[in-house]
Amino acid sequence: MGYTVTCWSCGKTYETELDAPPRNRRPTPVKTMFPDAEQYQLEQCISGICSDKCYDKYIIIDPSVFTYDEKGRRFYKGERAVFIPDELIP
Repeated sequence: MGYTVTCWSCGKTYETELDAPPRNRRPTPVKTMFPDAEQYQLEQCISGICSDKCYDKYIIIDPSVFTYDEKGRRFYKGERAVFIPDELIP
């Protein structure tokens, strides 16, 4: 696993899922280091926000259209929604 961080949205202290060095000691962008990582995993290392569920509190789309699993990953109509579906973007 990665390093311990506190989510600025919900206050949860957690360990990042990617084994990346902390932001201030990272020689390469995390997206370059982990090209196949999901967006929420990258955000853990970039911004410190812990999950899609926390991230979705700050978007203009009503997050009640999504469901979330135990890791806070976003689902739309029963399918994993890594990105916000185009049909929901105003």
